[in-house]
Amino acid sequence: MDLLLKLKEELNITIFCVLHDLNMASQYSDFLIAMKDGRIIKVGTPKEVINKNVIKMLFNLEVSVFTNPINNRPFIVPLSKLTQIR
Repeated sequence: MDLLLKLKEELNITIFCVLHDLNMASQYSDFLIAMKDGRIIKVGTPKEVINKNVIKMLFNLEVSVFTNPINNRPFIVPLSKLTQIR
């Protein structure tokens, strides 16, 4: 991923990348398109796309969303069924 960032900056190009790791997508991407069953659910910056409501719609999963203090981008931590009960 760091190589892609370097190429993007050096060559001034746009790079499209399909990622299923939401945290990696959030940390490396400037723009996200969240899709489910071939349909676009949400489009925008990582801060606009990575939130509890969108993750719930996409995966029916409860998560906590935190901010990475290094780059101020969101990252998610899935909540286990045990965590949700407490």
